[in-house]
Amino acid sequence: MINIKKRIAKINRHSLGILLSLSSASLGMLRDVLLVFIFGFSTLNDILQIYLSLYFVICFFSDPLRLTYLNLIAVRPFKQLICLLLSVVFVFIMFFVGFMMVIKPNLNPYYMFLAALGGFLNLFVSLLVFHKQRFGAYLSSLLVSVTPSFLMIPAVITLAFLPTHFFVLCFLLTFVLIHTIQLFLLTFIRIQNYAPGKMPLCLEDLWFLLRHCISVLGEQLFQIVGRLIFLQLGQGFLTLTSLFMKCLITFRFVFVDSYIGMKISSWSPGSAKDRFLELIDNKHLNFILILALLSICSIDTLNFYFVGLQFLLISIVSCYFSSLHRIVYFKINRSIHNARLVTFTGLVDLFSALFVLLCLKLHVQNHSMLFVYFWYILRLFIEISILRLYFNKFQMNLGKERSAAP
Repeated sequence: MINIKKRIAKINRHSLGILLSLSSASLGMLRDVLLVFIFGFSTLNDILQIYLSLYFVICFFSDPLRLTYLNLIAVRPFKQLICLLLSVVFVFIMFFVGFMMVIKPNLNPYYMFLAALGGFLNLFVSLLVFHKQRFGAYLSSLLVSVTPSFLMIPAVITLAFLPTHFFVLCFLLTFVLIHTIQLFLLTFIRIQNYAPGKMPLCLEDLWFLLRHCISVLGEQLFQIVGRLIFLQLGQGFLTLTSLFMKCLITFRFVFVDSYIGMKISSWSPGSAKDRFLELIDNKHLNFILILALLSICSIDTLNFYFVGLQFLLISIVSCYFSSLHRIVYFKINRSIHNARLVTFTGLVDLFSALFVLLCLKLHVQNHSMLFVYFWYILRLFIEISILRLYFNKFQMNLGKERSAAP
């Protein structure tokens, strides 16, 4: 009877956690829609999105940091580990700040500093939340984690009454203030995590972290370059692009990963191919989608509504491919840590982003939607094909091991 009550309580905590995460993601999207409702697809909104792109790409480091933490916390002291993680990320942040200042020299350095500081504090918060959740403080840490989404809605409404030339500065300051409040609240959440016998950090730990960081470097680079391409098309296009990218990221990291979180415990190494792998093997459907979307994205126009339609169609197909990509990727890494696969997908993303950057430097702004198509459709399709080969090889080796077993 006691075990049943504990299980029910655990399910209720898990359900409440998912509900909070979905509510946070929905409010985050509502914040962006509210910005468009108040300021429209205006130059002011475009300027804000430039600086938010830096904050946004810095937040992509949360996955590499948490994965590294998860793999090393059992054998490394927490204080040493968190110093390593934040120090390496700080170097990457300086690189992105310098990169943006080089390709867009007229950016305000004070705004860049605030955006970078906000992103750094957000990573610090996400690490501490993950650490406290690992040692039992699940719901209390999650409540602190979703605080920004609940506070930014009234903040945006309040900031809308300020003079427009103060809006970007105050918006970035609000992020810094909210993350500082989160750090303060986390100090009240107590956990027991002392474990004797841990070894000091070594050089191999640094390489382990860098490999995970490389896996998101391409995505970060494209997020910046893609926004700058649409900034040059005219007023409002950058805001439209940012809204589209936020929708895709929200779908990928919240809805798809929530599904993975519920299913991953039931994915056994030797499980037969399921419906997702059957969809990947459905080459006819995938080729039809790719060719149909290519023909639509090849139409070069500055008509705002038609570009919005192109983004909508890319979003639908990209959600389909992203679901297949992440589910199969987690199926492989659920059983083994495949360092070659992590490095390979990271390098494919990086070289794909560098290709888009080269096109930007060559002033190839015509057919800008093809760059979006290349990243969100064609790149994913190529990686899915490689993942299918990895998964089939993994299943084959597993079958041989079982046959050889007595």
